[in-house]
Amino acid sequence: MAEDKDEMNKDREYAAIAAARNESFMISPLMRAACDEDPKTLIKMLAFDDIASSLFLRDWKGRTALDWARLCRNYHAVSLLMKAMDTNINNARIDHISSAIDINYYLRATNKEQSK
Repeated sequence: MAEDKDEMNKDREYAAIAAARNESFMISPLMRAACDEDPKTLIKMLAFDDIASSLFLRDWKGRTALDWARLCRNYHAVSLLMKAMDTNINNARIDHISSAIDINYYLRATNKEQSK
């Protein structure tokens, strides 16, 4: 447990140094917002498609914004990010299914026209 706290403190120090130097160390704005106490920024960010697409980006240790929220013990952010990830995955499935349905409909329609 103490090792986890030490590692989290080191990661926060690296993030602070990176922010001061304008270096990212592959930390996305969403990861920073996940540790912020005020959820307004995170909610606004999740409303945009380009930010929402970075939900699954990983930092140099392979952690996502959800992992950052867990490390910072920001449970409201954890809840928001889990819902956003679930919605993003479901939307991708729906898009895939609807495109498959469109393709099947198109194939049936063209087969009917060709058989006439």
